[in-house]
Amino acid sequence: MGTTLTIGLVNATNGVALTLTPVTGPGTISLASGGSLGLYSVGSTGSLASTGSVQITTFDTATRKVSGTFSFDATDLATGTVTRITNGTFSNLTF
Repeated sequence: MGTTLTIGLVNATNGVALTLTPVTGPGTISLASGGSLGLYSVGSTGSLASTGSVQITTFDTATRKVSGTFSFDATDLATGTVTRITNGTFSNLTF
């Protein structure tokens, strides 16, 4: 058993969404299996993670804060073009 986290990181032109399950504490979660996934979008175009992982570095249930890093290869759903997402970070997000 664990927590399912959905993390959205967006700027004016693109975004990354991560759905992570189950999160039970710090550790590595694969985006290619087990119900966890990553999505990269530019405008209305979406690319789904085909490989990659999220490293949860902090998972504090007392303060309800999570931090970590991520990287993945995202395949465009329409064209098959692969975009490499590297060095992604999130810090002290409330869950």
